Parts: sequence; C-alpha cells; structure tokens
Amino acid sequence: MGDLLFELRCEELPPKDLAEAARSLDTALRAALTEAGLAPASTSAAWTPRRIAVWAHGLGDRTPDREERLNGPKLSAAF
Repeated sequence: MGDLLFELRCEELPPKDLAEAARSLDTALRAALTEAGLAPASTSAAWTPRRIAVWAHGLGDRTPDREERLNGPKLSAAF
C-alpha cells in the first residue's frame, strides 16, 4: 500500500475560501483515483494561503487488470 501527496500551488487565496477549496480538491482527487481503479483508504487535506495539499493514504500498488475492445476504421481503409 502506498500514499500519494498532491500539492496545488497558486497565487495567494483569501483565507475564508481555503477550506472549501481544499474540500473540493479532496473530493475531486478521491473521485479521479477511484475512477482509475486506485481507490484510497482515506484522504486528508491541508492548506496555506499559497498551496493546498491532499494526501491519499492506502492506495493499491497497481490498478486492476482490465480488458478493453476498441473499434477502429475498417482494415481496407487503414492501408
């Protein structure tokens, strides 16, 4: 199991907006990791006026195997 630190650096943000921005980034990162097949066991966020950080704890070592079938152009059109 691994951890991931995602840090977003930005211009100085108003202090009253930081908690909501951190919650939004936490939610978005959790959703993106879950969609990729790496659902974290937990997440935690921290912030300062110039950066927001989210830690994802307990990530799997790799994504699960999956099989995809992609359709492309006809073979006659390919050459």
